[in-house]
Amino acid sequence: MLWRRVYEGFFDGSSTKRVLVDAQNALYVLGLGSGPAGIVGTVKKFASDGTALWSWFDTAGIGAPLLFKLTPDGQLLISGCGNSMNGYAKVSTAGQSIWSVAGVRMRSLTAGDAAGDADGNTYLINGNYTAGTGSVLRKISPTGAVLWERTHPMSGFFVEVGPDGAPVVSGFPATGLGGAAFIKHAPTGALLWANQDADGPTVGLLAPAQLLMDSSGSAYLAAGAMTAMGVTKVRADGVADWTALVSGSGYANSIALGSAGQVYVTGGVTARLDQDLPPPTPRADLALTLVDAPDPVQVRGELVYTATLRNLGAARATGVKYQQVLPTNVTWVGALASQGNCYGSRTVNCTLGGIAPGAAATVSVRVQPRARGVLPASATVTTTAADADPSNNTVSVSTTVTR
Repeated sequence: MLWRRVYEGFFDGSSTKRVLVDAQNALYVLGLGSGPAGIVGTVKKFASDGTALWSWFDTAGIGAPLLFKLTPDGQLLISGCGNSMNGYAKVSTAGQSIWSVAGVRMRSLTAGDAAGDADGNTYLINGNYTAGTGSVLRKISPTGAVLWERTHPMSGFFVEVGPDGAPVVSGFPATGLGGAAFIKHAPTGALLWANQDADGPTVGLLAPAQLLMDSSGSAYLAAGAMTAMGVTKVRADGVADWTALVSGSGYANSIALGSAGQVYVTGGVTARLDQDLPPPTPRADLALTLVDAPDPVQVRGELVYTATLRNLGAARATGVKYQQVLPTNVTWVGALASQGNCYGSRTVNCTLGGIAPGAAATVSVRVQPRARGVLPASATVTTTAADADPSNNTVSVSTTVTR
């Protein structure tokens, strides 16, 4: 054991529910804690060495904490439930409340869920208060405003956002209290498809536990069938793919996806399900580096930025474009690319065409600094092909200018 931390004090009613880990190995723990207003939903952040960084307390009354997610825009989503009402909150990774939704309009007889997209929007799913009247899907803006609402006769329990930015909801079908139903809406709110019997007429899954989506947009629901854990898969087009049962194992509690198509499900036991997947489609992967020389540089001396665009992927990068924003206190001298053409002065744009797998292109931009100080510059590369890792497409450098 490297470290151990107690969530609040000894026997004060505090408890932990879920934990998340971000890319920096910081931990976010969701549970109940003793805040200014008593025992409420609480998030605590810990550094990777166990140092407590901050605590967030629910002041909006979203209810007992249920679900907890990191969003694609780098924030936290909390789903809660209490007194026949659902509640939701979005919190920054610095511990600041961004928005919360709770109260009468969120009255529901079932638990709800929330999921975010890359633009900072959030999708909320919860049941209508009257039994048998379906559920409501809401889209919430990054600032907490309701953008649209859609009702559906199915009982929606979980929502996730696929790689295309569209929400998928899963739960019970409208025809009864069992089975696996799925619907998918466009980001505009239009219903794209509905599958009200994904597990087939003879299974009737119960107690849905978790919804996950893979990189192709397929959805997986973990549930149970009396004495068997069950998993149902629906493809990105809404067509049911398969349902698997693990007999003698009780109900499923959670599910995880492996890197090679494995499906891990745990409940009374832990099981691995293998599926035959088509080989992944080769994709390009442009990686950009930017070097400034010399650094430091003298006023009115020549500063050269050299950008290297390397294709680390297995497919050709097509329609490659390079853009570099120059500092304000420089005089543009010229730009030259190893292929294609460059134009512009304050913002340099280069059209480079295609870059084969394993190949690279270079761009040299020459400027003259006009004053002492620190010159920041940034550059970005784009491609019309699918890019396997867009995070390495933008870089920045700073150059020191002396007399």
